[in-house]
Amino acid sequence: TSWCSLHRSRLERPFPGSGPRTFCSSRAMRATALAFALVALVSLVSSKDDGVLFLEKWDDDAWNLRWRHSDNSKYTGRFRVGKPNDWKNNGLRIPDPNKHYGISALVPEPIDPSDGLVIQYEVRHSKTYTCGGSYIKLLTHEEGFTPEGLHDQTPYSIMFGPDKCGEEMRVHVIFRHWNPNKQKIEERQLVAKPLPVADNHTHVYTLRLTQPSTFEVLVDNKAVIKGDLLTESAFSPSFYQPQMIVDPEAKKPEDW
Repeated sequence: TSWCSLHRSRLERPFPGSGPRTFCSSRAMRATALAFALVALVSLVSSKDDGVLFLEKWDDDAWNLRWRHSDNSKYTGRFRVGKPNDWKNNGLRIPDPNKHYGISALVPEPIDPSDGLVIQYEVRHSKTYTCGGSYIKLLTHEEGFTPEGLHDQTPYSIMFGPDKCGEEMRVHVIFRHWNPNKQKIEERQLVAKPLPVADNHTHVYTLRLTQPSTFEVLVDNKAVIKGDLLTESAFSPSFYQPQMIVDPEAKKPEDW
């Protein structure tokens, strides 16, 4: 079954986020040898679950009213909804190689990550490709944003999913987070590099944020990494904030 959802998972203390997440964006970047790809967002929860924040099954003609392509000149590709020969259900398809694709949908309500969050979706590459990403972004709320205005610098709060170019492969986990010491937003990337599965079968990618500040990445419902967001070495730059910060401008008084 192919569908898309975001749903809640309770946190006991606030997740160090950078603001409400109000848009769900799916992007597939340039693929030099990609003839066909299926990108379907999925969840293991029922559509009747009260915790579901966003659910997409791609099973009706109104999908293109919920999801809108970017009009940015970079994104010349146009997704299609359909199914390969051996699938019973629809998915979001990438029909043409060597193009950039961008599409986004409005989440019905702002997402408060302090409640916990699960992002899960399904990806299938039916042919071998050399360079491409099939990750999604939860975009940061911005007044005046329209899905048609999506571009590669549109601010996001969470980026998650598989990426590959040549021999370099990883499942991205990136948070854009306010650094109170530097007074600016920074991209904090998972230091470890969980590997995506590089074959032509269907695989499910899950990012789970749970109490108290735990993150977990699963591939095909098997954990590939689990840790604490506040562990000093887990992300770069780190979420960890030391109690004492060295002041490079401080000098010893001459009369000491």
